[in-house]
Amino acid sequence: MTYRKTTPAIIKAAHRLRTEGRSIRTIATELQTTKAVIEGALKKAAPALPVPRRAAPAPRLEIYRRIREPAPCPDAPPLIRRVYEELVSAGLFGELDCLIISADLDVPRTRVTLNALDADSLLARIEAAILPGEFIDLDTAIARLHAAFAAQDAERQAVREARSAV
Repeated sequence: MTYRKTTPAIIKAAHRLRTEGRSIRTIATELQTTKAVIEGALKKAAPALPVPRRAAPAPRLEIYRRIREPAPCPDAPPLIRRVYEELVSAGLFGELDCLIISADLDVPRTRVTLNALDADSLLARIEAAILPGEFIDLDTAIARLHAAFAAQDAERQAVREARSAV
C-alpha cells in the first residue's frame, strides 16, 4: 500500500464507510491507504453534512388577500351584530364578507372574492348562534349569496374571455 495524505475526501469517505459498519482495515484497503491514515482520519471531525435547501414557499393566492380592514358593524339585528363581532375578532374575513352580503349590510367587503366554504361555515355559524325568539330568513340570505357568487363567476368568465382575445 502506498501512503496517501489525509485529505478531506479521505476523512469524508472514512467516516461514511465506518458508519456503514466497515472495519478500519477494510476501509484502508478500499481507500488504498494505511490503517494509521484511516485511524487518524476517523479522529478528525466528520465533514459537516450539507444543509438541505428549503423548498420555496408556495405562492399565496392573492384573490383571498384582505383589501381593507373590516368596518364597524352597522345597525343590524342582535344576531347579526353578535356574529359580525365574532368573525372580526377571530379574523374570519371570508365569512365576514359572506355575512355582509347575506345580511345586506351597508359596509364594504374586506376581500376581493368570495369562497363557498366560507359561505357554508357562515350559515352553520348563524344557525348555531340563533337564540330563542330570534329569527333570520336564511332563504333570503342564501339567495343573496347565490346572486353574489353568480356575479363573481360572470366577472371571472369575462376576464378569461378578455385574456383569450388578446
